[in-house]
Amino acid sequence: MNKPTIEELLLQILSTCLLIDSQGKWKATFYLSCIDADVSVSIHRADDTTPLGDRVAHAYEYAFIGADTRGRRRNLTEDESRQNLSMLLTFTQRYLSMEAAA
Repeated sequence: MNKPTIEELLLQILSTCLLIDSQGKWKATFYLSCIDADVSVSIHRADDTTPLGDRVAHAYEYAFIGADTRGRRRNLTEDESRQNLSMLLTFTQRYLSMEAAA
């Protein structure tokens, strides 16, 4: 079985965020930082008025996909990056069928 590429996983996460938004129960935000070599997803109820990016009020997860440009983190192998993105995809997919909390 072929492993998905980093690009395929990124597109799956982005597509999942778009599907979550289209359901109308949740809003999902997809962030990609090339400088920090990370990807993050923030999810909150569609009627939530908390400012975007509030990591306490919103469900938030991230995945490192490589070394950052500031030397704070070593470069990751492709398998490590793939594993991190797979976990982020799993987190994101949970919201496809989840009802918004009352």
